[in-house]
Amino acid sequence: HGCMAPTVTVCILVLVAELPLVACRQRRLWTTSSWQCTLQPDGRFNVDYEPQVSCLDHQDSVFIAAAPPAQTADCTDTDCLFEAPEPAESASTALPGAELRRKSLLMRGRRTPREQVLALMQTQRYRSLPDQLEALTLALNEVGRRQGWVWKQQKTSRPLRTAQMLLDGTKNFGCCTDFSGALVELATATPPRGLGLPGGRDGVHKRKTRGKFGKGLIVGPTDKAIDAYFHGNVIARSELTNGTNNQEAVYKVTGLAQFSNHVYVVQPNSTRVYDPSVGQIFHQLDDMISVHVKVPSFNSRKAAIGVDARGRRVRSSPVVSRKRLVSPPEHFKVEYQVREKRFDVSRHEYHLWELQRLAAA
Repeated sequence: HGCMAPTVTVCILVLVAELPLVACRQRRLWTTSSWQCTLQPDGRFNVDYEPQVSCLDHQDSVFIAAAPPAQTADCTDTDCLFEAPEPAESASTALPGAELRRKSLLMRGRRTPREQVLALMQTQRYRSLPDQLEALTLALNEVGRRQGWVWKQQKTSRPLRTAQMLLDGTKNFGCCTDFSGALVELATATPPRGLGLPGGRDGVHKRKTRGKFGKGLIVGPTDKAIDAYFHGNVIARSELTNGTNNQEAVYKVTGLAQFSNHVYVVQPNSTRVYDPSVGQIFHQLDDMISVHVKVPSFNSRKAAIGVDARGRRVRSSPVVSRKRLVSPPEHFKVEYQVREKRFDVSRHEYHLWELQRLAAA
């Protein structure tokens, strides 16, 4: 068989999985960068197929692997490699094939997420806000929630940055780096692709924080997260009295999220923090952080120790045994990771943490 684009969607799974190795070694591309054969170091290959119809349905690309799964399209808050302020990027920068995909969406009567955000900016609700960047943050957050964007971590040393792909509609997932990157792109791109605000070191740009102690942080609440199904990764214990008057420990989802770092957006001459990931604007950085981690525990099973906004000591422990979640949000599911011997929030792949207040020292 050859690497030929099938005309019937039902046949895709059959034809793509049988692509010959020789065709992949030729590194050929089909259609508008929708097909790509990638030769792996072990001599086998993967096929990345991005049907435009799938994008119209707000789904992520269909990934078919004929070898061990390749981590080609994901990211992690713990792997945000670039510290802000960053050099200004060309507002006209676009990924290869993005314009063709955008035109395809328009031909089918659908607008790209970029165009949807900019259209919202013209409505009275957003035009009435005096701060343009605040309006843009909230508009981007609204479109992300409508499009079904996924706030997701990938445990790989080379995550794919998806900010541009989120805006052109070819990917539907990212982490705080990507959501904040999309906000910066919309803010600094020249009209009609953006607001045309200054970017770079002296303009609108991303920043990353690891908390006051540089060891991690807990942010939230996440009830307005750009991913409508992301309810954080922190649970807390409460006591429930059963029929025999005995106290039984139960656990509730707090709506908080614990990371080793978090990326947000700022603009000059302002202390305001613009966070499209959680869908909020804060007067200053401390307002965004619920807990500053002082003693970290990432990549281990030890408890993290931190200080909350009121200066109280708290402990955040990796969840290593199955917890009884009381009335968890819809779609909140946990999954046990055998290798790490702890639980993750399965849809988002973030570790699950249990937060407890410690007695005063």
